[in-house]
Amino acid sequence: MPYPRDFVEWIQSEAKECFCCGMPLTMWDSSEVHSATGLHLVLEEAENPHRYVYRVTDPPQKYLFMKDKVLETSEFGLGKRYKGDAVVVCKKCHTNINALALELCRKRIPGFKGNTPLPRILYEATHQYNKFVWRSRLNPR
Repeated sequence: MPYPRDFVEWIQSEAKECFCCGMPLTMWDSSEVHSATGLHLVLEEAENPHRYVYRVTDPPQKYLFMKDKVLETSEFGLGKRYKGDAVVVCKKCHTNINALALELCRKRIPGFKGNTPLPRILYEATHQYNKFVWRSRLNPR
């Protein structure tokens, strides 16, 4: 499982709507827990000095070398108290986020091939798509 079961249950119980399009989520919706970085980060406490950090729990095959690595909370700008990099999205938004991330990779990285976006670009695509969709909802044409 990409995230610990208790983490998945927590975020699904907290999410009332799709992170991007804002459509209400019910138990009959096909919503998905989406890792905004693809690394499946989970917040934990660390010592020396005492602080919060993110642990990489289930990276894509291309980034397996990062499994169990610890990243500082400032690495992706998620904030110190957020439990991880997960958001709950509907299937349509999930598909669109991944397509946007791959498009950004192809535009920015010469010779990029494959279907695994860089974690920073996936994070950017997730949040840019969220902003774009919310702006569109607030200012329909």
